[in-house]
Amino acid sequence: MAKGEKELASDFHQRIREARKEKGWDQREFARRMNERLNIVQRTENGNRPTDALIKKIEKVLGIDLFVEVEPTNTRSVSTSGSRGMTIGDVYDDLLSRRE
Repeated sequence: MAKGEKELASDFHQRIREARKEKGWDQREFARRMNERLNIVQRTENGNRPTDALIKKIEKVLGIDLFVEVEPTNTRSVSTSGSRGMTIGDVYDDLLSRRE
């Protein structure tokens, strides 16, 4: 993924719930303010991913950010400047060393 890309936060449903509670709204009031059905709010707060359009609406109504910068995953690169490339045995040894 390119630098600067954003993705939905893995804890988006908790962020929504906490922001809603900070405003003193129950789920019904939150749904009313967004002009959405109550079951949409319930499903979202239970972790079901909403559409991007709904996410933007939630961000606006609650004044929060749900998209976060993409964090690179742990990756390894293999240099070919050495005498040989990585072999299956090297990968196996690496895998075993991670288990210890």
